[in-house]
Amino acid sequence: MNYKIHNLKFGLCCLFHNEPIKFKTYTKTSLLKLNFNEQRAKILNIIEHNITTLQKAINFCYNNSIKSYRVGSDIIPHFNYIKKYIK
Repeated sequence: MNYKIHNLKFGLCCLFHNEPIKFKTYTKTSLLKLNFNEQRAKILNIIEHNITTLQKAINFCYNNSIKSYRVGSDIIPHFNYIKKYIK
């Protein structure tokens, strides 16, 4: 069987080894050791860091002519769990 593929673009799941592009996460267990305000601060700091890091990743891809990039769900870790912290 022969398939013709026109204008196919593959997504890229980038792992950055040499660039300072690192996403952060946390465990639910680590949050449980903190009070509510500390938990909220930690979560919001990590989300802010990951959004800034996502912008760096997008810039890197753009500057290196990488046409697609897979955005992981870990940009906002444990989203369903943390809804009470981001009201």
